[in-house]
Amino acid sequence: MSITIEDDYCSKEVFEDLKDILCKPNYLPWYYHENKTNQPADDLYQFVHVFYEINVPTSNWFPNVAKVLESKNPIYVRIKANLQPDIGRGAQSGWHDDMALFPGHTTSILYMNTNNGYTIFEESGEKIESVENRLVTFPSHLNHAAIESTDLPRIVINFNYYV
Repeated sequence: MSITIEDDYCSKEVFEDLKDILCKPNYLPWYYHENKTNQPADDLYQFVHVFYEINVPTSNWFPNVAKVLESKNPIYVRIKANLQPDIGRGAQSGWHDDMALFPGHTTSILYMNTNNGYTIFEESGEKIESVENRLVTFPSHLNHAAIESTDLPRIVINFNYYV
């Protein structure tokens, strides 16, 4: 499997529902994480909301986000939203893979808004721009990094799953 990009991935109804959940002020609880990756002291923070973690729905909004990939009949490992504030640095997170304890699964990232941040892959150098309703899918073992947006907060939903 290689890196695939699908624009306008969600139906308008599903995507607007997710935008309401993730972008409406004081609606979804976001939790502060002092590091973006599992690398200690990367000095880059973000806010997260975990919808699903290792066989357990952890959020009332899990059914809403599960609609995104329902056509793939996934077995989820984790679904997590990341909100990275636009603090003007444009810094890169550490290189990382997703959920290394669960080999052989797939990662998909759904970009919730268009901004000047992006995802970059270490091996290929490929850059995936943050475009609203874009889904990028790749093998979870591929090292990648997030580049902070400097114009708007960067909001994504990260899906880790088996197909």
